[in-house]
Amino acid sequence: MMKKIFYTTSILFFLLLGGLYFASDFMFDYSLRPAKNRGRRVNYSYHRVRRMYPEINVWMDSLRRLGALKDVFIMRPGGRYHALRVDAPGQTNRVAILVHGYGDSSLSMLMIGKIYADMGFNILLPDLNNCGRSPRNLMHMGGGDDQLLVRQWMAYADSLWKGHAGATRQVLHGVSMGAATVMTLSGGFPEASLDGMSKDSVDAPLRRVVAFVEDCGYTSTFDEFSEQLDEQFSLPPFPLLYTTSLLSEWRNGWDFRDFAPIDGVRRCAKPMLFIHGSRDTFVPTRMVHDLFRAKPAPKQLWIAPGSKHARSYRDHRKEYARRVREFVRGV
Repeated sequence: MMKKIFYTTSILFFLLLGGLYFASDFMFDYSLRPAKNRGRRVNYSYHRVRRMYPEINVWMDSLRRLGALKDVFIMRPGGRYHALRVDAPGQTNRVAILVHGYGDSSLSMLMIGKIYADMGFNILLPDLNNCGRSPRNLMHMGGGDDQLLVRQWMAYADSLWKGHAGATRQVLHGVSMGAATVMTLSGGFPEASLDGMSKDSVDAPLRRVVAFVEDCGYTSTFDEFSEQLDEQFSLPPFPLLYTTSLLSEWRNGWDFRDFAPIDGVRRCAKPMLFIHGSRDTFVPTRMVHDLFRAKPAPKQLWIAPGSKHARSYRDHRKEYARRVREFVRGV
């Protein structure tokens, strides 16, 4: 009798363990290697931006006519990474690096780019891992390799546009996952995450940054996946999110609690503008209040009335542009 109970219990345990592994494997691919990545449909993204934001079409047409919207690439571990580049009409060391959201691409940030172009900035719009025309690697949700990638683009921008000033003055502006990237980066690389690299060399590009703008970013990857696990599957975070996080650590080198944006903003001493829609349920609006409280001064907060996730610019174009211009001009 005891043997029967033991064998039955063992079988049920291993079935449960196997089921949890396969469920974790599914969630890992679902979240970090999405089968249908909208950001890879480059032509669709270009025409979608033109259709949704017709006010930038004259500017985009002039860029294309003059060959001023340039594709640029850098080689790094993982392959050949892409960004869009727009040089300012006159020589300037001011640079805006604009980082897109989950499943999007550099093209999805062109309407934000127009705000900075009107202020005379050089513009750089990178494609993150598994997005746009960058390699089909695992997504890093704004942490891990995304941090090193954006730092490399920052160094590229500095070498290209520093001019006689000797260094660029950079603004980093991100939306959603791009905002998480910007916030995490704002605090510098934690010592424990350097993996033998020099902290001074990794964080050197941050010395060029004068301000950060984050639009609807999340407090941590773990918090955001926990929200989506509940929203999309009606499941609690335990145990599936924990096992998927362990699987990410094994396969990807980081788990969902590494590189939390809220930890980055706690260490950030430079000015940051926080933007969030009041009706955002994808990245709940309460997260921006947690982030804002964690950030030391100087800082500003704007809650876009009635806006859902990543819709603050779309719903309030003039007000969004005004607030960004006033914030950037003040630093």
